[in-house]
Amino acid sequence: MPPGKVIDRSLYDLLPNGYRERLRKSSKAFFLTGQTDMFEVCIEDKTQSGLVTFRVGPLRLDHRVIAATIISTNTTEFKRAEELVRYKELFENVGDCVFILNEKGIIIECNDRVRESTGFAPSELVAMPISQLTIDDQAVLVRDMLQPGAARKESRFELHLKTKANSAIPFEINCRPIVYLGEPCFLCVARDITQTKQLQNQLIRSERLAATGQLAASIAHEINSPLQGLRRC
Repeated sequence: MPPGKVIDRSLYDLLPNGYRERLRKSSKAFFLTGQTDMFEVCIEDKTQSGLVTFRVGPLRLDHRVIAATIISTNTTEFKRAEELVRYKELFENVGDCVFILNEKGIIIECNDRVRESTGFAPSELVAMPISQLTIDDQAVLVRDMLQPGAARKESRFELHLKTKANSAIPFEINCRPIVYLGEPCFLCVARDITQTKQLQNQLIRSERLAATGQLAASIAHEINSPLQGLRRC
C-alpha cells in the first residue's frame, strides 16, 4: 500500500490475526519500560509466504517515551539460509543416509553417506525421483508415502535401493513430513540393514537345521523302538 493509505490506520489492522495480541502486549510493555523489543511475523497468502522481523525502539522527549519507531525487515531469505546451514550440519553428522524429498518425491538434498552406501554422489541424485532408485516391485511403497494423507504422519518401512553397480541394498526407511526452505517436504533417514538381514537369515537357517535334527532324532527313535523289540524276541 502507498504511504497515504497507511497513515492514520492502526498497525494492528495490518498484521495477521494471530499476531495482533502479541503486538498489543509488546506495545504496552514498551511504553511502560522503554525497552526495545523484537518479534517475528509469518506472512502467508495464496502467492507467497515469508517471515518479517519487527524491531520496536523508543522515541523519547525529556527522557519520556512518547512514541515507538518500528522497523520491519523481510528476513525470509536469511532464515532460509540459516535453516539450510542447520540441515547441512545435521546431514554430515548423521551416520545414515538422509534424503529430503519434495511433495512429488524428487530428491532435493541428500548427505554424503549416500555415496558410501550406493556409490552415487549426492550431486547425481539431486533432482532425481526417489522411485528411480527403488526396485520395480517396491514402487508402490513410495507412492503410498507420497499420498496427501501420508504427508501428515510419520512412516517406517523397508525399501531396496539400487546402487551404481546395479545391485540392490535393503534399507529401513524412516520418513516424516517437514517444512524445508518454506516448502512442505519429506525427511527420509535410510539405514542400511544388510548385516541385519544376513543375521536374520543365519538365524532362520540355524532354526531350520535344529528342527531338521530334532525330526531326524525322532524318526530314528521311532525306527529303533520296534527293532529293539524284535531283538528281544
